[in-house]
Amino acid sequence: NNAGIIKRIPMREMTAEQFRQVIDIDLNGPFIVSKAVIPSMIRKGHGKIINICSMMSELGRETVSAYAAAKGGLKMLTKNICSEYGEYNIQCNGIGPGYIATPQTAPLRERQPDGSRHPFDSFIVAKTPAGRWLEAEELAGPAVFLASDASNAVNGHILYVDGGILAYTGKQPTKSIIQNKTPPRSYERGGVLYVKIFKTVLFCISACRLLLFFSRRGRDCRKPDCRAESLPLPPNPRLSRNPNLF
Repeated sequence: NNAGIIKRIPMREMTAEQFRQVIDIDLNGPFIVSKAVIPSMIRKGHGKIINICSMMSELGRETVSAYAAAKGGLKMLTKNICSEYGEYNIQCNGIGPGYIATPQTAPLRERQPDGSRHPFDSFIVAKTPAGRWLEAEELAGPAVFLASDASNAVNGHILYVDGGILAYTGKQPTKSIIQNKTPPRSYERGGVLYVKIFKTVLFCISACRLLLFFSRRGRDCRKPDCRAESLPLPPNPRLSRNPNLF
């Protein structure tokens, strides 16, 4: 099931008719074809269905709401066919292609007049661990595998042939980029200043409490009942018996 179209229109500008057209071809089409071939597969006792999904089965991007909805639905249709007809030895899987170098995408890969890459070309290369566009021939191996007996135990699976895009979060910044980072914005500097002021106030409060505590201890120790010399001495029995001892 390879039929598909895409309309790059912001969702708030897309009409229901345009949305429905993408859904009809990209999702209803595979449903109709799969429904037509499944009965004969059941009679034969085996069958293979391969749906061409997309990275948009997993991701969203601006201006492709209908396409992402259709390809997300196609992924779940693939899993549901597996669940419903796997007992008849029917395997339904999908292939999720990455960005393929084709005549249609050639304008996006042309060098600019100043020798730089096209912005979209730079975006794809930066997002792909392979660092390149994929070739159409690289889809042949996965398709042959899913159509052969080698995949009899593989069912309801979407095999993404994307050069690793879905597994990649992007390159981490280099040391030079980290060292040359932009200065903090004004509100960030203000936040740091407020934290320093708060810590200083806490320190002053703690110091004042300590001073108050020790000053109170000092006043308490100056009271008569707290001084050792003001305490009455106990009577000395030897002095009371012999007053002329000295």
